[in-house]
Amino acid sequence: MIGQAQEWFDSYMASVNENMRLSFPFCEKCGRYHWYPKAICPHCHNAEWGWKQVSGEARLFTWTEVQHPFSSDYAVPFTVLILELVEAPDVRVVSNLDPDAKAARLEMGMRMHVTFGKAVAGKGASMPTFAPVGPIVPDA
Repeated sequence: MIGQAQEWFDSYMASVNENMRLSFPFCEKCGRYHWYPKAICPHCHNAEWGWKQVSGEARLFTWTEVQHPFSSDYAVPFTVLILELVEAPDVRVVSNLDPDAKAARLEMGMRMHVTFGKAVAGKGASMPTFAPVGPIVPDA
């Protein structure tokens, strides 16, 4: 990433790491979220938008389990999720399954919530992860 895009992404990560909250670009004109940050709202082309916090509640759209390492920084297996945010149905977020929920039985459409401070890479990198809402049901 370069220039303005890097600044926007750094702002997003600072909010995640310092405040343990999720915020996404929100256009006051049309009232819709978007992701990734862009110079103009992709829905109504308004040039003025700001960051707005979301609850972190989501629905599981799909997932895949990575079995083969693509980098020595990541231990396999791990699960990559695509989620639809409850407040922002136009936004789909790519994240990892919370490492503490790795035994969860996942189902499309299931309720998920954001978790913070979990190391997901071998070198201790932290990013928001998601876990099922309610008790973890192990795979049979």
